[in-house]
Amino acid sequence: MIQCSNLSFDCEYLHVEAHQDEHKAYLQFARPAQLNCCMDTTAKNVLWGLVGEVVPPQGIFPLEPVAVMVGKEKLTSGSEDILRVWCQKKGGKRGSVAPQGESLKA
Repeated sequence: MIQCSNLSFDCEYLHVEAHQDEHKAYLQFARPAQLNCCMDTTAKNVLWGLVGEVVPPQGIFPLEPVAVMVGKEKLTSGSEDILRVWCQKKGGKRGSVAPQGESLKA
């Protein structure tokens, strides 16, 4: 996350819906949504380049009112597997049993 407090210009943070490009063509978006898609793609390319490296935990965004941390991972959409693994670790230490039809295997 870029620290914007020392920039020579003002920054404005806007919320842009996530995953819009899964159901619409890029050219149908307003410019902020197009930029969001470009940045998502750039960020994913950087992350794929870090496979196998230890990376710092994700921080909280400036306008994010609440963040849920599971272990050292920030819980975001699509990170249900992390939550499931941590719950199973904690439950396993107490001898919990999985609900019928589910497995505690990670």
